[in-house]
Amino acid sequence: ANCRMEKVYLFDVISKMYIATDSFPVDLYSYELCTDLIDMVIDVSCIYGMGSDENYNSAFDSKSSSITRLDNGLILYLREIDH
Repeated sequence: ANCRMEKVYLFDVISKMYIATDSFPVDLYSYELCTDLIDMVIDVSCIYGMGSDENYNSAFDSKSSSITRLDNGLILYLREIDH
């Protein structure tokens, strides 16, 4: 199957470690962009999406997602998947 994505990672959000990737070699630049995106989504969720009784670990949940378009044309897509 072809998803037409340039690079795909499966991340553990809390540790920012990738668990799996596609068959193409890991690109440090795309990996760093992804970890920065995870930080951004968690930061925004902490500010705007969490209730007062929630902790940092619940900042990213099944309703969290982000689509970010960069100046160089790259699109970063992040979303939660079930375990």
